[in-house]
Amino acid sequence: MKQAPVILLISVLALWPTPQTSHAESNPAPKRVSVLPVFFVPSDQPQPTVAQQAALIKHLRIAQARYKELLGGRDTFRLEKTPLVYVGRHPLLAYRPLPGDASHEFAAELLAHLKTDRFTCPYVLAIVVMNPCENWPAGGARPLNCGFNHGGGFVEVSSYGLDKNPGFQGTLQHELGHGFGLVHVDAYGYSMTDNESLMSYNPKHHTAGFEPSKTPGILIPEDIRALALNDRAFGKLEFKPSKDVPAGYKIQKIAQLPAWPIPGEASFEEDVAKREKGGSGFELFVGGKRVAYEPTWNRRNALARLRKELNRKSKKPVEGRFNGHVLHADEKGYQLFFNGVRVGHEPAWTMQQAIENLRGNRSRRPQMRVEGRYNGELILWAEPTGYELFFNGVRVGHEPKWTKEQGLANLRFNLKANAKQHVSARFEGVELRIER
Repeated sequence: MKQAPVILLISVLALWPTPQTSHAESNPAPKRVSVLPVFFVPSDQPQPTVAQQAALIKHLRIAQARYKELLGGRDTFRLEKTPLVYVGRHPLLAYRPLPGDASHEFAAELLAHLKTDRFTCPYVLAIVVMNPCENWPAGGARPLNCGFNHGGGFVEVSSYGLDKNPGFQGTLQHELGHGFGLVHVDAYGYSMTDNESLMSYNPKHHTAGFEPSKTPGILIPEDIRALALNDRAFGKLEFKPSKDVPAGYKIQKIAQLPAWPIPGEASFEEDVAKREKGGSGFELFVGGKRVAYEPTWNRRNALARLRKELNRKSKKPVEGRFNGHVLHADEKGYQLFFNGVRVGHEPAWTMQQAIENLRGNRSRRPQMRVEGRYNGELILWAEPTGYELFFNGVRVGHEPKWTKEQGLANLRFNLKANAKQHVSARFEGVELRIER
């Protein structure tokens, strides 16, 4: 078996000391949060039709009206009128094996596209992933940060579900609840199959297209109390125990969802700590002195600012940092990072060479956080399991359960069907070859 290339370690410049700041923004979240309908289109999937866009808006308006009804007309969430249609960076098969139904990567791409981050995002992103062949992702949601009132959120469902799942409306109401911070009722000790809350899995709540169930889910006192804490989404709602808690009902101690990991960003807790101290977001140093600090910028904004400063060709050393780590303006090709520090850079390598190297370094250094970037983007896959198909060095398919024979058959087909592409494949990390 051919050994994976090992990238040479390079010297890393000592970090400049981080000055303290008196103007760090400890909570730059937006004043209001609205629900933004989004169609996330993997690069090889069809665009949403006009009918699909209209159906999603109709479903969201029904959910909006239902929340207002359940809250006694006191408030409901805001809804953006026009869907965002976003074409993803990768084909569907690249997202399919990612953990969490790829929700973390979907969120990361959309935040970058919207030029925002987990703290400043003004939306609960109601995402329909274009996948006409199967109900993936079936449904999932979280607030971007944690608990209540810390900004935006995330909901994901599939276009297959939008088109063919009669219970889509019920799923949407449930997942929106998570996006606003609501937990499952079992967090309060209630039954997931029998409880009245729409945050249960009670089959009596199942909808039929746009029609509600005859016994629809409700918001129980714990749900209403939680929504009232989310002032950014439900600014007019006040929890009144005398009105919202039935006589004899014992309301349980509050429960909340934890923070959510987002690729390319530090954890919520790390971000909070850095914001309190200064040093989160983008920092620009010239001659060892910090001359610019933008705590809410994303990586793309930071790179643009660093490159602009480098183009001025200052006689003093110029350095940028993003979330406390050195930011490199030369991101072409492959970069290797150990615990957030860049230790290697190969600008001329292909994606396939990068993946080989990343695999090798991860296997040799299990005690370290080993990450790779290709043309500035995190490499999302490096698992040598089953069959992988590559076009021009970019992985376009992955079948972890296939046999070697199935892989060879697929490789033969693609070599003929895609003669203009450089087609290659691997099985369990080893290159597959067709005998001629």
